Amino acid sequence: MSNDNPGVPRQEITQKLLGRVRASVLRVVLGLSSDQTLHLREIARQAQVAPAAAQRELVQLRRLGVVTSESRGMQVFYKVNLADESLRNIVAGLRLLVEYAPTMSELLTRELLQASTPPVLAVLFGKPDDDASIGLLVVGPGSFEDVLASVEPVVREFKPRCGVRLLAYSQAGFVQRQAAGDATITQALGERYATLVNTIDFATLA
Repeated sequence: MSNDNPGVPRQEITQKLLGRVRASVLRVVLGLSSDQTLHLREIARQAQVAPAAAQRELVQLRRLGVVTSESRGMQVFYKVNLADESLRNIVAGLRLLVEYAPTMSELLTRELLQASTPPVLAVLFGKPDDDASIGLLVVGPGSFEDVLASVEPVVREFKPRCGVRLLAYSQAGFVQRQAAGDATITQALGERYATLVNTIDFATLA
């Protein structure tokens, strides 16, 4: 049987079939060996999604039998279910499928670079294993209003998935505020865990 649309990238097919959050969570869980376990917050951190979003997906995967869970004190640990022989082929198929699923950082980067006015700097900050939303600091050319108008549609798309909160600056405003020791910028850069875009090489990010 021929593929009616051979030009569709495999990672896009994965997103459509599974959804972005589920694909990200599955990528983490299915990467575990049979004797490995991870707790909820660590799964959320590695999948780069909010803990609440990861928990929703894990509850569904547990109901389907794809993962099992075990409570240890205040934490819940998950592992891929390889004990059920009837599920092994399904798990193997899912592993092949999620191999092509991009991470949330990759998706955000792609969407930002396709914005009407792409940013010159974009970093994720905060603690992705915390219930608080993940921060996105964006610096763009033009005025602050231009930056906000360009980036807000991307943030609206991703906010339900990973709780992105936005800090937006014009390039001139960012440089000026950083030089003045702005506390918000200093904190965000101090909590930076992923640089998505840095097209003009901000050497002073450290």
